[in-house]
Amino acid sequence: MDMDTITRTELNSTLKVFGARIYASIDNLRDTLESFVVRAEEHDKARDAKLDLRDKVLDAKFAHMDERWRLTNLRVDEIASEMRDVKRTLSNQRYWIVGTAIGAVLGVGAFNATVLSNMIAAFESGKSISAAQAEIIQRSREMEQAIDHMRSRLEALPLPMPVSNPPNQSPPPSSRPQSASRRRRPWARR
Repeated sequence: MDMDTITRTELNSTLKVFGARIYASIDNLRDTLESFVVRAEEHDKARDAKLDLRDKVLDAKFAHMDERWRLTNLRVDEIASEMRDVKRTLSNQRYWIVGTAIGAVLGVGAFNATVLSNMIAAFESGKSISAAQAEIIQRSREMEQAIDHMRSRLEALPLPMPVSNPPNQSPPPSSRPQSASRRRRPWARR
């Protein structure tokens, strides 16, 4: 026999060995796949539990956020209501402000009219005072002239004879001759 030729029994035994190896590999692959499936299922269960826990936490947070959102909406509604009230108040205040401004303008006008009236009265009073002052000056000049005339007449009268005075005695003040500068009043005008 030739080395290249194979007998049927050899072929059958080779095929049986080959088949046994294939069946062993398939069984090994099946066992590996089954263990993988078991581990994948355990992993899926753990992941599902973790996701369920996360969903519960998120639901609690969103429930809290929903409550906060509801409270925020209520507060916004309150603010909008207050703003409407403020608008109404401001429209009423606008009338008060306009009325106050008109009153202030009228008050300033009245004050200006009073000041103008007082200034005119003071000017008129100044006119009459200046006329009275001119009259007083004229009368004081006339009086000064009359006094000068009386002095000149007094000086023209003869003086009485002096009585002899004892030594170390000064003459009486009326008998002392007065100088012309002392006779005049320094404030009198000429």
